[in-house]
Amino acid sequence: MANGVLGEGYSSRLNQEVRIKRGLSYGAGSGLGARRDSGFFSAYAQTRNNAAPEVAALLKAELVRLATEPVSTGELVPRKAALSGNYARELETGAGLVSAVASLTAYDLPFPP
Repeated sequence: MANGVLGEGYSSRLNQEVRIKRGLSYGAGSGLGARRDSGFFSAYAQTRNNAAPEVAALLKAELVRLATEPVSTGELVPRKAALSGNYARELETGAGLVSAVASLTAYDLPFPP
């Protein structure tokens, strides 16, 4: 959920700050690679060279904000709906289902009940 609020989709905080409010990128986002023990996190935006320091500061500020301020219900409700809807759509095809099972198996994660 936290990554969904921060950087997944057009309405995410990163995209709002970097693209929509300031026009510094065609898009900004973040990714989270979940694993059983540890994983990776990335935040990204493509921008012009002279705007890179400003964009990096915006990314960092949004990470700090996520860590220090509660997420409002107004942000959570639509993100929950989008994330659950996307997950359901991914499982609608055979390829999507195989991909989900492969990920669980590769990282030795339990299958949902």
